[in-house]
Amino acid sequence: FGRLPVVRVSELGGLTTGDGVFFRIPEGVQVELVAADDIQVSPGTLELSNVDVMEEQVLLNSLSAQ
Repeated sequence: FGRLPVVRVSELGGLTTGDGVFFRIPEGVQVELVAADDIQVSPGTLELSNVDVMEEQVLLNSLSAQ
């Protein structure tokens, strides 16, 4: 597995999204990336209250195959 940079976003208006779930910094926009040291990423953990586990597993499998 690779590394996943986790940063703190102070102004959400500077991000773009196509689906409201995945966000990115638009091309040409200059930002200062500040590491979010107090965040823990737990692979394989899904929030079951609003996630279709089977659908998300298919997505995770397709992303890991790339």
